[in-house]
Amino acid sequence: MSLPEPATTSYTTPPPEDFAAPRPPGAGALLLFTVIFMMIQTLFMVLVLVLGRIFPFLPPTLLMLAGGVVSTLLWGFAAWFWITVRALPRSWLSLTVPPARGMLWPLLLLMVPVVVVFGSNLDMLVMHAFPVLQQPDSTLQSMTEATLETPLAWLLVIGLAVVAAPICEELFFRGVVLRSLRLRRWAFLPAALFTSALFAAIHLKLAGFFLLFTVAAVLALLAEHFSSLLPAVLFHALYNAFVLAVSLGAAWMKAPELQPFSMKPPAPVTLLLLALSGPALAVLLVMIRRSRPAPESIS
Repeated sequence: MSLPEPATTSYTTPPPEDFAAPRPPGAGALLLFTVIFMMIQTLFMVLVLVLGRIFPFLPPTLLMLAGGVVSTLLWGFAAWFWITVRALPRSWLSLTVPPARGMLWPLLLLMVPVVVVFGSNLDMLVMHAFPVLQQPDSTLQSMTEATLETPLAWLLVIGLAVVAAPICEELFFRGVVLRSLRLRRWAFLPAALFTSALFAAIHLKLAGFFLLFTVAAVLALLAEHFSSLLPAVLFHALYNAFVLAVSLGAAWMKAPELQPFSMKPPAPVTLLLLALSGPALAVLLVMIRRSRPAPESIS
């Protein structure tokens, strides 16, 4: 007596286990992609300058804001490309509120000036060593001047710097780049350093590079620790708001020497500020790491 043959299932599509998960982009692809977008960003800014020369009746404020909007949205589009076109997990762009004890948000607010002091004095130390690198931040100065022109410019610049830029840039740099490298088995430190260098480089300025690098490193720590982009977006927004407020205050008081990246303290003062702000930043980061409950305590 022969046993009946087992029933077979006909699949119109391969069984789930045969599907290959999308492979995250590697460092080379991400670097090339970022360089291409930086070139597009630069070309658009050149186009804005050319339009300003050809059509002098166009308001400079409008041209400057148009350049800022396109530059910002480029990084949001970059995140959309990798998540949608390359079918990477949408969970990478999570903006959910992470479980945390009540001290997280005040700590983020407190950490902004500490990061600014540490990063800007790190820049100053490099400038003391290489004076040729000193240059004013013309982009920030232009945004400040535009903001002071009309109430509408106030709203546009603040919306761009405090809302749009933090969201779009975090979606790409911490949402796509950092997580891709981590899934490529990169350790956190080299992945954070690579991401932070890219983030600082896209701003296309030498003055402030190490400040931006420091900010990006903190953003990477926040995204990694909380598995959510929300703390990074919030810190990014607070940082931009702080720098913009300082710049606006300097412009309102007609004190250009107080503009960010314009102050040049003597080397001993720079070293002293670094010696004070470095440990303070380390303490704040340790406190933030402790602000997340242990997994077993999360209900």
